[in-house]
Amino acid sequence: MVALLALGFGLRLWIATTTDNADARTLAWGSSFVATGSATPYRDIVANSDGDPIPLGGIRSLSLAQGYLGVAVGAVPMAIGDQLGLIHLGDRPDGHAFHQGELFAYKLSYLVPELIILWSIGALLGPRRKRLLGYAAWATTPLMYFTWGQGMPDTWTIAAIMAALALLTRAETAVSERAITRSYAAAAAVIAVGAWGTKLLPIVLLLPFVVVVSRDRRLTVRARTRVLLIAAALQAGLAMPYVVDPFLRANVLVRFEFDMLFSGPGVSTASGLWAAQFGLMALVALTVWMAAGPNPAARVRPWTIGSVLLITTTGGIITHLLVWALVAILLVIATDERIAVGLHAAMGLGVAWHLLSYDWLAGIFVYSISRRLTVGGTQWWLTSHVPGFNVLAATISSAMVVSVVALAARHWSPRLRISRERVAPLRLMVSVGGVTFAGATVALVAAGVIASRDGVARWDLGYGAFPTEEPLYLAGGDSYRSEVIDSAEPVNVVTFRVARDTQPSLDDLRIRLVRGGRTLASVREPIWQAEPLSDRGVIRASFDRTVQPLGARLVVDRVVSSGRSGMRSSSSDAILALESVATADGLVRPAMTLRHATPDAFDHRLLAHLFSPVRVLLVPLLACLVALFAAWLLRRGSSPWEPDDRVDELDAEFADLVLTIHKEYR
Repeated sequence: MVALLALGFGLRLWIATTTDNADARTLAWGSSFVATGSATPYRDIVANSDGDPIPLGGIRSLSLAQGYLGVAVGAVPMAIGDQLGLIHLGDRPDGHAFHQGELFAYKLSYLVPELIILWSIGALLGPRRKRLLGYAAWATTPLMYFTWGQGMPDTWTIAAIMAALALLTRAETAVSERAITRSYAAAAAVIAVGAWGTKLLPIVLLLPFVVVVSRDRRLTVRARTRVLLIAAALQAGLAMPYVVDPFLRANVLVRFEFDMLFSGPGVSTASGLWAAQFGLMALVALTVWMAAGPNPAARVRPWTIGSVLLITTTGGIITHLLVWALVAILLVIATDERIAVGLHAAMGLGVAWHLLSYDWLAGIFVYSISRRLTVGGTQWWLTSHVPGFNVLAATISSAMVVSVVALAARHWSPRLRISRERVAPLRLMVSVGGVTFAGATVALVAAGVIASRDGVARWDLGYGAFPTEEPLYLAGGDSYRSEVIDSAEPVNVVTFRVARDTQPSLDDLRIRLVRGGRTLASVREPIWQAEPLSDRGVIRASFDRTVQPLGARLVVDRVVSSGRSGMRSSSSDAILALESVATADGLVRPAMTLRHATPDAFDHRLLAHLFSPVRVLLVPLLACLVALFAAWLLRRGSSPWEPDDRVDELDAEFADLVLTIHKEYR
């Protein structure tokens, strides 16, 4: 157990010390206000919005979207580090000025929900073998990239769901009315704190909680009413800050993607195979099945597994929310260990693919080396170099879907269930987890290298604009001139795409940087080559030299091929349609990005960063210390699910029967 815990904490701490991105900075920046003594951090981030690394829609008040629990706990290690002089937050914290130390201090707060998850694994997975399998899945899951690497607070969401289920299980196995009521009240508190203190997802457990309590005949009507009133009071009390504080409401409720779940395709999981609304219908059917059964308490776990998997595989979620699937993986271990291993592998494969194919995830390594690098281009490179890109993406997504379907089939058909003797050994879980984690690590590092070589986005014609279905058309001899570029960063690459409605043409597309009538740099791309290349991804064209574009304009010309008239085209000429964006005033302009390719030496810088001597020596030591502390907590005292001995309120014969059944079940 200590070895598995050390492995899990070691991987998490290693990722935390090697990664950096705007998401982590903006969340750490929010918590740093509390660390420096602010009593109203949600108002301070609006007053000092220039320190927020992520302006969203012109409103920079979304940096505390992890809820007040994550803000408060995240401030503790930051305040300690600031007082000890290990980090520097500043009198008015600035997320742009943070170094790796400030981000690492903030991410250390995730040790608290991780310990809660570990406690819940021990509570929900009774036999020692299953607990070890749960610890192995927790230790080796690549899903941790999204919490410790990207800096997202979804570990809190998982901890709240797991702890609430553990407390509901404790209520189910308790004997005395007093113990049952106490467990229910604790579960209600965890659901409320998880929903309003972190992200809103744990509130989905409120429905099964109400169903289970309302139909628990071990309690009197008065006791059930008291528990439900406690739950209602906790929900109302912990939701009150959102009612009285519009800044808090904007930060959390607006940030939470209400219109995302089941609204359409998100990441390429099952939502790429059918409309996500089917997932919503399946969730409603699953809820009816849970509530209408004779024993709803026994169906809470299957309902939770199904709900989480439906959300993560058929909802239009964004990438980092895939980490919620860890709840399902851990719970499935209790019923079917081999399917749990399959889910573990499928999710690991999906994580590796998303880390490799999404530009904004590729930067978490690159940005930690040089804050001047804003990475993009990974997906463009893949679509340009990987044959059958979409087929490969669908295949990887299908692995996740197949594992979910197999789980459902095993649950509903006893003939498909594997006997207890044919269980997945611990070495299989560790091997699968190790391979998927290693694959995800290689994918993430490769994504950083690919994106850095593609170049750094210095000036984007699409900045501050929104997509449009109206391409920019250039007839033969036509030109487009951009606004004056206000960036002095050197550029030598331009990326763009030609729209599919372009007709075949022998003309050339010439792209120039012009200042004062003088061409600084230029590149030509034949339209007959550019149009089919656009089907495979974004076109990357290199200028004939590296220049500083300050004060220049980007000029796009359609040069008529030799043998044709140089006069302006007639309506019968072939069309060149560039993919474009539209500004707020309705002007259409080509979606082109100027870049500067980074030197090949970046590969060596990245390797030195990932395995620096301090990191290699310090992280394992810290991981072992945390693992020993966690093991002490998990082994301290008796099991939390020992039968309750306070049976004086019950008939002795009935109590003996309950204890006998419980022992046989164990």
